[in-house]
Amino acid sequence: MSIGKRMQSKHSHPRHAASFVKQEEQKELQQQAYHQDTIHEKPTDVVDNSGEPASYTNQDTQTTFGSFSNHVEAPLDVMSHYKRNSVDSDRGVLTELVEPSAAYAAQAYKKAPVTRRRFIWGCVGAAAVVAGLAAWLQRKVDVYVNDQKISVRPGATLGDLYKQAGLSVEPGNYIAVDGSVLQNAQGYPYSVSIDDNDLDEKEFANWHVAGGEHVNFANGNNRMEDYDVQIEETQPKLATTGVAWATVRYVAQWGKVGKKEIRTGKESGITADGDVIQEVQNCIIHGQNIKPDNGEKLISVTFDDGPSIYTDRYLKILSDRGIKTTFFNIGQNVDNMKEQPKKVLDEGHYIAGHSYTHPLLSKKKPDQLREELSKVKESLSEATGITTTMFRPPYGDFTTKTWLDSQGIVSSEILWTQDTLDWKQPGVNKIIDGALKNVTPGSVVLMHDGGGKRDQDLEALPQILDKLIANGFKIVSIQELMKSDSSIPSDIADGSATMPDDCVWPTELA
Repeated sequence: MSIGKRMQSKHSHPRHAASFVKQEEQKELQQQAYHQDTIHEKPTDVVDNSGEPASYTNQDTQTTFGSFSNHVEAPLDVMSHYKRNSVDSDRGVLTELVEPSAAYAAQAYKKAPVTRRRFIWGCVGAAAVVAGLAAWLQRKVDVYVNDQKISVRPGATLGDLYKQAGLSVEPGNYIAVDGSVLQNAQGYPYSVSIDDNDLDEKEFANWHVAGGEHVNFANGNNRMEDYDVQIEETQPKLATTGVAWATVRYVAQWGKVGKKEIRTGKESGITADGDVIQEVQNCIIHGQNIKPDNGEKLISVTFDDGPSIYTDRYLKILSDRGIKTTFFNIGQNVDNMKEQPKKVLDEGHYIAGHSYTHPLLSKKKPDQLREELSKVKESLSEATGITTTMFRPPYGDFTTKTWLDSQGIVSSEILWTQDTLDWKQPGVNKIIDGALKNVTPGSVVLMHDGGGKRDQDLEALPQILDKLIANGFKIVSIQELMKSDSSIPSDIADGSATMPDDCVWPTELA
């Protein structure tokens, strides 16, 4: 049979081949297609003019199968035909279509429709999703509007609810910046709460029903005209509270600038106060005596006017008894004895400022005052590496006006409850009596380790310490004593308090 006629065979089309395979229940195909490499079956009934087997080429992939000795697999495509190239001495190379074998066509049928079936099922699935989504979007949910249950579609607006519920409330007015009415009933149409939470009018347009909400409409709020804004500032003042002559006075509250809006209506031209951005906060200096929590018998013995040539002897007396206390140093003395303050710290004691030259500070001009306070801080910092804002004023002279002029350089003013008057050199016994008279938990004893001859102090000090210990007192530094009183801020107690960045120092008294 010629090749042309073979193309007319009843099994020449893949669809016919597939039908044939189904009728035979694919029994023969399973044996031939998988176990006998049917796809690679070498054709022997067709030869070209040279006597060699003809070559076959898959039209879809242009893969040429010659003798099939290499068993190169061709893609199984039920629509594929093969081209045979034959060599004719007169006509050259001839190409004719050759039908695939039944086995190949059947296996191709099994594999080729998979993609098509998947595509069809994908379309069906997508249609189902679209239909489901459409149904979901068309559903209705219940909402309670002013205690009335209504059903609406998800996404409904406040206007939809208001209309469907058939409500009627009074709108607000259109007002000027001072509250006067510019137009009646031209404010917000209603006010709204969602589940008992008020909804801002700016959110009305953005709110939509989800389902299950309790929405309440009430009379509308007033709507203010547009306005220009200027910020008005109010400076803090310095105020005092507590005890005037106290063991310690400190910054209980730092000052803050008050800020509020000044509004000018664009339509009315009226000017009025607006929102308060920040309340003015006065700086408060609070005075109090130290009261250790639970009445603990703590007392502090402190020393002024050092460092001096006597300081080492004081340190020895304290060390022998395991006592740690506080030394209030004069700046110029520190500059002359730079190693001494560091030694005091190394032995576990504390230091704080006592001015630079020991003047009456209330008699100084504001800039001179600040120089005294700043220079002693610098001297102590250079000698020891620490910075303290704790301060004892010479002679206890630190008025409210002095506080105002200090501009926040110091955070606390430390005074005393027992004055030994040792600077007068009244005698050892009088010094002892002055230290011990009327002492109570929280008392602060004033003595000196500099500022003149200190022989009487050095003789009196051991007796003072021993008598206090014998009476059940624990002698501590002023820092520890202040920490024992929980009403005193911790940064004040340790001398580290500084004015925060968002605060300012007052320029006038309250």
